[in-house]
Formats: sequence, C-alpha cells, structure tokens
Amino acid sequence: MSVSRFRAQTDLGPRRHAQPPNPMLRVVIPYTPARLEPRTRAWGEANGAEFVDVSADVEAYWRLLRELWVAGDSFVLVEHDVLPPPGAIEGMTECADELCLHPYPDSMASKIWEFHLGCTRFGAELLAQFPDLVDETQGEPGPPGLTSRFTRQGPRGWLLLSKRLEVCLERRGVRHHRHTPTVDHLHPLDDLVRRVGEDLVDVVRTLRATPRGDGGHLGALAAALT
Repeated sequence: MSVSRFRAQTDLGPRRHAQPPNPMLRVVIPYTPARLEPRTRAWGEANGAEFVDVSADVEAYWRLLRELWVAGDSFVLVEHDVLPPPGAIEGMTECADELCLHPYPDSMASKIWEFHLGCTRFGAELLAQFPDLVDETQGEPGPPGLTSRFTRQGPRGWLLLSKRLEVCLERRGVRHHRHTPTVDHLHPLDDLVRRVGEDLVDVVRTLRATPRGDGGHLGALAAALT
C-alpha cells in the first residue's frame, strides 16, 4: 500500500511534501485534519515534512508505520500535536544510535513518557535488522487492566501502538537514546478531558451490564476505574 494513499487532499500543498523534503532526514507527520496543531504544521512546513492523513480509521497509523518501516530508510515521526525543540532534526540526524527521541510530557505535564512516537527517529540499520517488527506488534496484548477504550481498537489500533512497539523493541534488547529537552505537547488539557470522557462512557457501560445486588455495581465500578 502506498503511503500516498493516506495523504488527504487538503491545503497543505503538494501531496508528498509541504516544501521540498528535508535534505537531512525523512520527516513524517501523521495527522488528522481536526487535530493538526497550527504550530506543528508550521514547524513541519519549515522542516520539509511529509503530512500524512491517518484519519481513515484507527488502524491507519499502524499501516503508515509499517510501510515506513518496510521501506527501510531512516525516518522521524512527529505527531500532529507535538512541537519539537529547536535543532531536533539536526541532533537526531547526527545521533549514532539507531533509535532516539525527545521525551514527551504526559497530559498536564504530570510525568514524562520515556518512549513514544511523538518525536522519534528510527534508523535504517534498525529497520533492516528487525524487518517484521511492526507486524509483530499485533501479537502484543498491551498492559493489564485496560478499559475497552483501548481494547476495542484491536491489535493495530493507534492507542496502544507505541506501547506494543516498545515491548517488541525491549524484547530484542533495543534501547533508545534520549535527547533533551522535551517536546511541547500542544493540547494536553484537551487530551485529558477527552480521555476522562471516554473512561466515563466505559464505566457507564460496565455498570449497565452488571447485575444488581451483592455489591455487583460497586465491584464493577472499582474494576472499571482501575
């Protein structure tokens, strides 16, 4: 499947690049039209990024990652709500490690995600060494205790893609190099509100499906919230 099949007909300019491609490293920004941050877009246009629309379904991001991986050329993913720090592409281009990234602050900056796909470089040697790794992520169930918000997306859903990829990489002894500083996450509060709302929907569904009596509702509520 060609990557061009994911590109939307938007006002981003040419289908492949908003400007001529970055001469140092392939830079790809997976995005959905409703959530592409203006500052991320401006950064991508200034850095010769490819803008790839992954709004078709929950598996589109996985398909894009698989194609980039199989193509075999080094690339950087920058997600649509992330603003890399100045000099990020130069630093990752010069990095001797095959897997490197700028850390990512979680919603409300309460913690730092050590592995993610927000601003991450994958080197050609890594792709050649483990050519089937993205396919293998489909066999990873994800962390225990997941709510249906995660599990209903299936083995290729975007919500667990970075976690599944991290597990597969760690199993092979691949560690990432951490660059500084962190990226800017441009709408963490929006993400937090959305996730809380989705979790509440899961709680309501769980309670409705649980028989009354014998503490069933309380037990279901506790299970849904953990």
